[in-house]
Amino acid sequence: QHLVYLDLNACICEAAFNIESLKVEVACVYHLQIPDEKSSKGLLPIIGELKCCGNVLDGAESIDYIGQLASEQKCIEAFVDDWVPKRLMKLYIDFCTKSSEAPNKKLLKKLYNLEVSEDEIILSDCGLQDLSISPLLEALRSHKTIAMLDLSHNMLGNETIESLQQIFTSSSQTYGGLTLDLHCNRFGPTALFQICECAVMTERLEVLNLAGNRLTDGCSSYLFTILQKCKG
Repeated sequence: QHLVYLDLNACICEAAFNIESLKVEVACVYHLQIPDEKSSKGLLPIIGELKCCGNVLDGAESIDYIGQLASEQKCIEAFVDDWVPKRLMKLYIDFCTKSSEAPNKKLLKKLYNLEVSEDEIILSDCGLQDLSISPLLEALRSHKTIAMLDLSHNMLGNETIESLQQIFTSSSQTYGGLTLDLHCNRFGPTALFQICECAVMTERLEVLNLAGNRLTDGCSSYLFTILQKCKG
């Protein structure tokens, strides 16, 4: 048995208690706080039943009840159904440790997503900026395989695209379709130029979403070049 500490308020979604959010929170916090053999191998727990004071939590509990549990610091028993490998998540945490940075909790929860494959990386709305995304970019460089990358609704600029260009250029993965969702960031015309210059990226590209960025009419030639080269 292991004891982990977490904030139950993180499991309140749209003014309601979310049992699935609690399970994800438990899994991520366990991985961060308990450095056991499974954690060292990048294995994360799949949380099944949750119990408090002998009662099974089913998600129907009120916010007031959950708030009471938090204020009284009650223990919640979590039962592990299985273990799942999350290599990219482990790489990200390792690079955060190397750079003495605290992992982004929102990003961790999305990397844990059990409903997507390891080459589908959906990290929208994580508050990422060019500096804070550095550990993730290093993890992607080691991870190598990317079929979908969603970095939408962050605060990323051209520096991130330059790093992504280097990652795709150095990757041995030159096959398979690629979806890049980069809408609602701070990318400018230089970002499109960098995508144009990356042959591996454009040859694999099937979907590119750059809506809501700082693009100008002068970007039309870059867009035309990308459309000529891409698979889609």
